[in-house]
Amino acid sequence: MRNYLVLFSALLPFLFVVISLIIDQQIPVPGDNPPLLMSLDRYETTNVPYTYNPDENITVGFIRSYEHLLKQSTKPATLFDLTLNKTQPCQYGKPTDVVSYLACIGQRSLLELSDRYLIGANVLTNSSEDSLDITGLFNNQPYHIPSVSLNYLTNALLRQYASPSMKNSTIYVVNHPVEKRKFDFLLFYLLVFFSYHVHYQKL
Repeated sequence: MRNYLVLFSALLPFLFVVISLIIDQQIPVPGDNPPLLMSLDRYETTNVPYTYNPDENITVGFIRSYEHLLKQSTKPATLFDLTLNKTQPCQYGKPTDVVSYLACIGQRSLLELSDRYLIGANVLTNSSEDSLDITGLFNNQPYHIPSVSLNYLTNALLRQYASPSMKNSTIYVVNHPVEKRKFDFLLFYLLVFFSYHVHYQKL
């Protein structure tokens, strides 16, 4: 019996090494994230409500550029013109501002509001009536939606005010995190180690 205990004690370090190697192979290694283009192309279904002043050429021109950009997506968004089209749900046959419209959609179905209504816009002119007063909206559920909303508005502004030779230009916004350093990998493994340790202690 004593010989078996001695043999087991001799094999125990080797067993721990094998178990550690197996665990190490199962832990996903953090890699560098690929570049991500800020666009609605990543989302399956998107409804975009917007309002504007139909009596001002400057707001109408901006909205037409905004609509054109949204229709160019590989997965074109469904456009909800809340100013001219009064037949949408929650409008009840009358003009509706974007916030009230989205609040009504949320009361009807919070899931629909969260999954389908990602961005929106409200376009007016300021008191001097020579420049635009633009409000971009986003639901803040997908992580990158704020920058997506801003990028569509920025490109619409570019088409609105650019010279004729620049009318077809496009601003691309790409999120590409910096490469991970050795310290980042060390921190990752330390967090994994302590998570295992805490989990073991709880058991």
